[in-house]
Amino acid sequence: MEVAGPGQPRGGISNEHWSDTVLHVSGGLAYPSGAGNAFYGRAELGINLGDRHGPQFTLMPFGLEGWGGRHGGGGSLPVTLQVGYRVSVLYAGIGVGVNALSFDQVDDTRGVGALSPLAQAKLGLVFGPVSVLADLRGEYRWQIGRDNLPLVTGGLTLGITFR
Repeated sequence: MEVAGPGQPRGGISNEHWSDTVLHVSGGLAYPSGAGNAFYGRAELGINLGDRHGPQFTLMPFGLEGWGGRHGGGGSLPVTLQVGYRVSVLYAGIGVGVNALSFDQVDDTRGVGALSPLAQAKLGLVFGPVSVLADLRGEYRWQIGRDNLPLVTGGLTLGITFR
């Protein structure tokens, strides 16, 4: 497997359309409603699809996210689709998705949920196969067993692109 930047020519041939495997690892601050400040971590594996003259699409079907703080914690399995543009080394993108499954505990209440919506925005720099992105995500976790949980996360994403 070769490590390369998204959409770079393969073997000297300039392809108009391309696809690459991508791994993102994120971390930072989490703000779960009613649980005070916390921290989060996320890992996602997916695919970049693009065209040299248009947007880049990133589908992340395999994700694992966790958050925790003094008053609670939880986790989810996010699935996201993002569209973005890259100009030189600058990348900007927005996306939507769902938490296929989620579980959360705030103080003494626990809940589980499925298919809760999320939205995200990323902005940062891409250097060949490596990207460093600011990441902001808002989630509304539908819950059984407790009140629904709004969750906002913000931090950094380190990405690596494989071929």
